[in-house]
This record gives sequence, structure tokens and C-alpha cells, in this order.
Amino acid sequence: MDASEIVRAALVEAAKTLDPLSLIEDDVESDGDMARTEGAASWAFAFEGDDVIVVDHAPAERRVYFTAVIGAPPKERRLAVYELLLQYNAHWSETGGVRLAGEGAGGPILQIYDMQADGLTAGDVAAAVSGLLAKLPEWRALIERKDDAEAPDAMPGAGLRV
Repeated sequence: MDASEIVRAALVEAAKTLDPLSLIEDDVESDGDMARTEGAASWAFAFEGDDVIVVDHAPAERRVYFTAVIGAPPKERRLAVYELLLQYNAHWSETGGVRLAGEGAGGPILQIYDMQADGLTAGDVAAAVSGLLAKLPEWRALIERKDDAEAPDAMPGAGLRV
């Protein structure tokens, strides 16, 4: 089996444990105007409540990327949320590699995790997807809250180890 087949098999097997509403595969060679690397593929685990975890296999990097959309911060909270993202990402030793990013000005906040594609197992996929899903409600509540209070001592996602 080549790397893409191993990744696909791990995702399909993990879906049996995760019980998503669906697992969608997209192995098209281009995505709009952006050409993909040869052999690259994407999948999406769709869960209840509109939660989606996108999984991208980057064969050239030998990595698998997991991405969850948290949501866009209200305009009046953007600065506070962006500062929180920077604080969170500075705690790399506690987050297990999970990081947060903004998708453009005013766009949604993303929760991202990546791991080696080599030797990927269904257990690895299930742990990564479950960990990201578990933190989505906390991050959404934090981003949408109305006050500008300090970030909590134990930020959501700290300690996610896969």
C-alpha cells in the first residue's frame, strides 16, 4: 500500500469508531484555482451540530493535517480573540501541537493539528479528531463571549496529546 492508501484506510477504520454522519473524500487534483500536490487528498468527517473535521494528506511533507472551524469572532472581539490565539500558540509545550489560526481578516478561527502520515493508524486519527471535537464548544464559547476578560489559566485544548 502507498502512503495515500494507508491514510485512507486509517480514516475509514477510524470512522467506525468515531461514528460521524459521513466521511467525504475529495481526491480531485485541483481545488478551485489552487493546484494540489500530486497524490494529495482531502477528507471531511461531518458530525452532528455542523461540526466538521477536514483531514488533508500532504504526501510531499509526509504529514496529515486535521482542521476544525471554530467560528468567526464578532468584530468588536477580534483584537481580544487574536491576542488569545497568540497566547495559546505560545504554549506549544502544553498544547500537544494543536494550534489556532485565523483564516483572513474577519474570517473564521481554525483549530489545526498535524502528524506524521507514516504509520498512521485508526487510533491516531480517532484521537486527533476526538480531541479537536472535544475542544470546539469551549473555544466557541470563549470567542463569542461578550466581555474582554483575561484568558483563563487553563486554555481550551491545552494538553491534547495524540
